[in-house]
Amino acid sequence: MDKTQSCDVLVIGAGLAGLNAAAEIRETQPGMRVLVADVGGCASTEVMGFSAPVNSPDSPDMLYFDVLRAGGGYSDAALARVLADRAVPELRRLEGMGLVFDRSADGSYDMVNALGSSHPRVVHQATTTGRRAMELLATPVMRLRVSKLLLTDGRIAGALTDAGEVIAAKAVVLAGGGFAGLWQFSTWSKSLRGDCLCLAQDAGAELIDQGFVQFEPTVTVYPEPLRGFSVLTAVLNEGARLLNRHGESILPAAGPLPRKSELARIIMHEIEAGNACAHGGILFDYTQVDEAAFARKYPGYHAKYRRFAPSLAELGQEVVPAAHTTLGGVRVTPDCATAVPGLFAAGEAMGGLHGADRVGGNAGLEVFVFGRIAGASAAAYAARNSQARLPQELSPPPRTPDDVYGRVAEILQRGFTPLRKIADLERAAQELAALDACGPVSLAAAAVADALSKERARLPYQLDYAAEVEVSALPEGQQPCDDFHAPVWQRAASLRIDRVAKTDFYPPHFPQTTCRLFYDDDRLYLNFEVADRYVQCLSTEFGQMVFRDSCVEFFVEPLPGLGYINFEFNCGGNLHVSHIRDCTLVPGGFKDHRVFREDELNGIEIVHSLPRRVSPEITTPLTWQLLARIPIAFLEKALARSLRPLAGTQWRANFNKCASGCSHPHWLTWAQLQERNMHRPQDFGIVRFR
Repeated sequence: MDKTQSCDVLVIGAGLAGLNAAAEIRETQPGMRVLVADVGGCASTEVMGFSAPVNSPDSPDMLYFDVLRAGGGYSDAALARVLADRAVPELRRLEGMGLVFDRSADGSYDMVNALGSSHPRVVHQATTTGRRAMELLATPVMRLRVSKLLLTDGRIAGALTDAGEVIAAKAVVLAGGGFAGLWQFSTWSKSLRGDCLCLAQDAGAELIDQGFVQFEPTVTVYPEPLRGFSVLTAVLNEGARLLNRHGESILPAAGPLPRKSELARIIMHEIEAGNACAHGGILFDYTQVDEAAFARKYPGYHAKYRRFAPSLAELGQEVVPAAHTTLGGVRVTPDCATAVPGLFAAGEAMGGLHGADRVGGNAGLEVFVFGRIAGASAAAYAARNSQARLPQELSPPPRTPDDVYGRVAEILQRGFTPLRKIADLERAAQELAALDACGPVSLAAAAVADALSKERARLPYQLDYAAEVEVSALPEGQQPCDDFHAPVWQRAASLRIDRVAKTDFYPPHFPQTTCRLFYDDDRLYLNFEVADRYVQCLSTEFGQMVFRDSCVEFFVEPLPGLGYINFEFNCGGNLHVSHIRDCTLVPGGFKDHRVFREDELNGIEIVHSLPRRVSPEITTPLTWQLLARIPIAFLEKALARSLRPLAGTQWRANFNKCASGCSHPHWLTWAQLQERNMHRPQDFGIVRFR
């Protein structure tokens, strides 16, 4: 067989992930032959900036926690850790290459506050960071499409192009993006149809979480010349508003903005309720935005908008959600290796990093971090291995007709929306099953099936029982003891903490948590039992954030109008207690709250079954318990009110189980939440004292 071309490493994709992979190989292995295939449809030029936790109090740990929190328990913690730890080094490396990032008047980085971030952390060069980075990383590329990966004895031997040409390669890096281009209305080119994912699957690699698709919430449908143009959601933190046809804001007046996935659903709900504006979208209103500041910070956007209106306030821009980022992809290890020897993946082609949702700015960071890692890993593999023998029988798969792509686009646009309705997904699955099997059909069907499976998994946990419990007094003659399983506890009131909170998906790890309760006129007695897994406890000192560990919580409002007392206990017995008078979320915490000092909590007694510190994380199933005895006198002093006798009274309360910083984060609650804020007293259940 005549080999048309040969190389050590073939990089499929000429966006930032692919260019970073190629740059890493050339810089560290200058004699290695690298071929970069430009498959079209690159999204990297639209990268506005990327996450870099350089400003205090932000940190790589905070970025890591944000990834896990947004991922709803589906993020690969090892990948998230790599992303967070390499963020600042990537910033420094790019600065060393000559990329200059915008700075504020005081010399600090001008950070954009992206949706889903706990801190402003997106560094940028105006709005052209991706374009400038591609210029710095520019390398010769070949315009071709790969139709098949070639394997011999289960390992990579090369690739076959659409034109029937053979490329021999010791290793291949997949960096050709995701499949959001399969939808009719997408932020990206129709070239981004998941070709790399199809190649990987055909070669034997595993795909994961195809059902997690992020919709850009604010994509222009009017003015018509701007149709398909994405609007910066960060401007919603700078005075912009989203208004329906009645001129009403569709977002709360106070508190942090929702993540992109939630914002997309809010907009879709408003449109489906008949509240769309004249051109079918929601008005992105700039009347309260400082236009001069906007022009300085986003000059490219401002110049584009001014072509269609004399001012931002007169633009009349309407927006709807559009398919944007496919969060699933090829399963990889932290060194970007797939299950196929010699095959690596980076950027949007890889799956597992983001989980159920992505924090703004992390897609930009991902292509730099994992592009470099994939390049280094592929180069190391190619250096260790000889060229595999090319297979003798080569036949490219048939091309997918354009009308099939059109039909898939119609089905996904109608059936797979930000609302992820089960009936719509079921209809989409049936319609896709009626089409002839081919790459895009199979990929779309897998995405719909995965989304449908996750939505159905949520149904048993959308519970409709009333959150009410009647608590008996501790039986006479019984002494409080440290025995979690004392027979007296079988006579206690019992409740389950089993409603999913703060995420749109049933978490892959779902601890079974119960709390048993007694009272007398001196104390409340709480006995938590948690059938758990992925347990850790790092917060051992007073004042640390115990909610990041495997943790149980008790929020109690004895009297209306006085706020509530927030008790948080990690599995090692560390305690946080605060009095929250106004739970409105503002930068830095709650609008009105007070954290109690350690010396004020001396009367609270805690008994716990696990050690004070649990590290490394325990990944095998185990059951842990925690007893808490809370003096009524403490509550009376905190609220400056008498609460006794308790018999015959009722309080509002909620009980939670969370683990924000563990590898499988989750947020579970006893009482049903109407909003994502677990701290709203109006969502608390009823505790009656017999």
